Amino acid sequence: MQISDVNPQTGAGDVHNAGATSIYGLEFTGAANLDNWLVNATASYTKSKFNIGGQGIVNTEICALYMPCNSAVGGQCPPGVANGTNGCFDYKTGGLTLNGKFYPWIEQINGLQLPNSPKFQTSVVVGYAIDLPSGDVLTPRVAYSYQGAQYGQIYNTPFDALPARHNVDVKLSYVHQQWYGGSIRDQSDERGLPDCPRHARLRCPDFQRAASVGNPCRQDILKRDAK
Repeated sequence: MQISDVNPQTGAGDVHNAGATSIYGLEFTGAANLDNWLVNATASYTKSKFNIGGQGIVNTEICALYMPCNSAVGGQCPPGVANGTNGCFDYKTGGLTLNGKFYPWIEQINGLQLPNSPKFQTSVVVGYAIDLPSGDVLTPRVAYSYQGAQYGQIYNTPFDALPARHNVDVKLSYVHQQWYGGSIRDQSDERGLPDCPRHARLRCPDFQRAASVGNPCRQDILKRDAK
């Protein structure tokens, strides 16, 4: 994994490998087609962290809030030399206190959660196909998804925190002969819910697999989304 950093020896921007990281977890996926009911559920737990020992990096977000640090261009100040001399800055000592918490200029990220890596995610999609007397099919669906809290940067500070998110999507589809009308929002590609119209299932021997891998049934229909 590569990270953007400031080289404290030169004060210049740097991109380098973060070192070792660990990612492990569990994942569950299930689907059921019971009579007219279509149900799909997923859940995952992910544990991630940096394994780079005592190596620290300059917290550029904290540095940007303090002018002497943000404007430094000369790297680490030699011992006894004041900040700003020849553009230098003392990254090794001190930091900034915000909302009662102290943040050092050089952040130790060993053991911190990787960015954009929520620990828990889940989704549930439920649909019911209503057979109309005309032979058409009306299918309402409700999709709920949850994504746990995560961080947008490697520092795991409150500035980077992204709160947990809950999403609810509603879909209403209508099938008339070879025509397939869409609805409010289609989450089938993201959540894995089969999207073949019920009359086309005979052309999809492996309905669940076809829906998740380039569903051939979708080539036979015209899909319209009303948003």
